[in-house]
Amino acid sequence: MRASPTESRHRPPLGRPRTQPSGHGRAAAQRPGLTLERALQVLTAIVAPTTVLTALLFYVGWIRTNALFQYFGVDATALGLTTQDYLLRSTEALYVPLGTLLVVGLAGVWAHGQVEAWLAGRRRGEPSRRTAVAVAAVGVVGLALFARGVAGVAVPRLSHDAFLVSPVCLGLGAILGAYAQWLWRRLRWPPGRRGGASPPRWPGLVGLGLVAMLVVLSLFWAATDYARAYGRGRAVAYARDLAVRPGVVAYSAERLFLQGPGVREAALPAGQHASYRYPTAGCGC
Repeated sequence: MRASPTESRHRPPLGRPRTQPSGHGRAAAQRPGLTLERALQVLTAIVAPTTVLTALLFYVGWIRTNALFQYFGVDATALGLTTQDYLLRSTEALYVPLGTLLVVGLAGVWAHGQVEAWLAGRRRGEPSRRTAVAVAAVGVVGLALFARGVAGVAVPRLSHDAFLVSPVCLGLGAILGAYAQWLWRRLRWPPGRRGGASPPRWPGLVGLGLVAMLVVLSLFWAATDYARAYGRGRAVAYARDLAVRPGVVAYSAERLFLQGPGVREAALPAGQHASYRYPTAGCGC
């Protein structure tokens, strides 16, 4: 039986079935194994920014306060400071590092936008030799920085001689290495590429978690060095300006025998209501 013209016009050709990819298939074809958006989602799921920031504020406040009072021979734990006190004392020490971190992060977002625009405009296919060399250079720089950070851990003298170099190299090297790996995967398996098996996603997720922990570790390491130096600097400034600061008089029932520049101890006449007969005056009194 001969088919009508209408049926032959709507009938698909033999050997070429017309199939529509499902929604899951289209999504898998449009993105590589691990996109940067997915990586950021995983990163925020592993490390909550609010929790890390609160812990960092408390830690910096404690390090700064402890370093300040240790300069004068006082144990900060004996002062009975609360969590709120440590959080408030951390703000002045975090203006410069947080501002620097925000500027660097903003520059990184702008640079990533330029890279995304370049990737969207390039032709499909295998990456060119110049592109491969550029991505490899980013990876080599990240590896070198990471090695310098690890060397600062293995040889503490390197971290002591170079202020903040080791923690910054450790965190920045991990970020650059992970970003170079992401660039290479994006170039080899671009979104919408047909044919060929894409790499499994679980190594990228595990690597992202490890990079996140290394960055948090380097952040707390850098915060420790900076807060300790800041607290000691404030203590030196206090000691230098003691002569112009308000004086303190401590009354005690027994002699304290305190000694130091500007410290004077006296004795009040004995009387019926003289429970604290020994005043000790500090500088400025």
